[in-house]
Amino acid sequence: IEMVKKSGAALAGVGSLVCRGKNIDFGGKFLSLLKIDIPTFKPADCLLCKENIPVIKPGSRRGE
Repeated sequence: IEMVKKSGAALAGVGSLVCRGKNIDFGGKFLSLLKIDIPTFKPADCLLCKENIPVIKPGSRRGE
């Protein structure tokens, strides 16, 4: 988006494969193939954090 603005071109739109339900204003049209609402938690409210369970990145494997 910044490159488009710096070049003087007009933003036609922004696309993504997955939209996680956040309302972000990109300054133009936004289109996503899949829209899902994924809850997020502050560390004080996170059940895994409260139980001292490490947060694992999606796609990572435990024990490796």
